[in-house]
Amino acid sequence: MFIIYRLSMELQDPEQLLQTVIDVIKYASCGISPDRLIVSPELWEWIKTEIDKYNSFQSPM
Repeated sequence: MFIIYRLSMELQDPEQLLQTVIDVIKYASCGISPDRLIVSPELWEWIKTEIDKYNSFQSPM
């Protein structure tokens, strides 16, 4: 949830925010990175790190 909050602070355009949220969901659920970044590479690396930390704490089903 914090990731989405941070994105909303960075991106003012609703279309860019929506596309980036979709990219975050794709990465979180399938590990698919976007072909073209809307956010800075540094912010995307932070997002990936946060998702990977969260996923590492989830128990396998």
